[in-house]
Amino acid sequence: MQCGAYMSAMDCCRSLPILDSVDSFQGKTCLVTGGAGFIGTHLVRALLAHAPKRIVVLDSLKYGRVSQDIIADSRVTFLQKDFSSESSESLRSMLAGVDVLFHLAAEKHNQSIDDPMLVYSVNILGTSRLFEAACASGVRRIVFTSSLYAYGTMQPPAMQESDTPCPRTPYGISKLAGEHILAACCKTHGVEYAILRLFFVYGPGQFPGMGYKSVIVKNAERIRNNEPPVIVGDGTQALDYVYVSDVVDGILKVCLLAPSGTLLNLSSGVPTTILSLTRLMLDIAQSPLKPVFVAPDWTSGTSRTGRNEEAGRIVGWKVTTDIETGLRHVYQSLLV
Repeated sequence: MQCGAYMSAMDCCRSLPILDSVDSFQGKTCLVTGGAGFIGTHLVRALLAHAPKRIVVLDSLKYGRVSQDIIADSRVTFLQKDFSSESSESLRSMLAGVDVLFHLAAEKHNQSIDDPMLVYSVNILGTSRLFEAACASGVRRIVFTSSLYAYGTMQPPAMQESDTPCPRTPYGISKLAGEHILAACCKTHGVEYAILRLFFVYGPGQFPGMGYKSVIVKNAERIRNNEPPVIVGDGTQALDYVYVSDVVDGILKVCLLAPSGTLLNLSSGVPTTILSLTRLMLDIAQSPLKPVFVAPDWTSGTSRTGRNEEAGRIVGWKVTTDIETGLRHVYQSLLV
């Protein structure tokens, strides 16, 4: 098995216990780091539909915001804390009685450009303390959201789990390190785990007011305000966009169904150029605006797409929201 590939399908030990049943979140306690962020908020809402005993949402609110419908639920405990700043003792206290840990919180790719040391401190050192505390506290399963940036690939062919990762950014390096730390920690303590490499996740609620605005949100807001969308370079750079509800479905399926040690992509498998993306957004908004082209950046000529067959084969996951439908949801959410 290649370094960084972990287990897939037949490599996994299927005798390891999976959480209980299709509804195995019922009566369980889950902790979600980054639970007030974009993906985290959608994940917490989905978990609440599975009759959990309790959900602990841990978020510093640096890049997220509290959703009132979530914290109004008596099953939810919200902790405004930065997991990477907490002591091991504090982390163990927060994790006491937790069955499943979903680790989504991280410093992001754009932050790694300006402050790589912060990214290493949070995503490597902080994550290491979190995983050790989880294992010491009796957590049964850990699900870690990694990133396509762990691959380091900027050109075809599409990225697949068997590829040897070669990250080229501090963020990618930190995410790959987190994967290895988790695997080593769980092997030592006998804790189940799964790793998901997420691609370009989009959907309603993506930008709550802080942090990085994706090109979808930037241009959707510009179109809504009757301003021309902006395209960096010639717009032929291609990305793999996957809708947030599909990603959350994948996270839950992997937690419940995947053998321990599984590593999977959550991607659409479809490259979408920025030019075609922007034209589609203009069509959805029925806007006569024309895009404005500005100087190219480091993404010029790149294509970042993932293969997703393994996720379908192992846990039955598939993409159900095409890019046009997803963009319609995003645009409509901005009109509310």
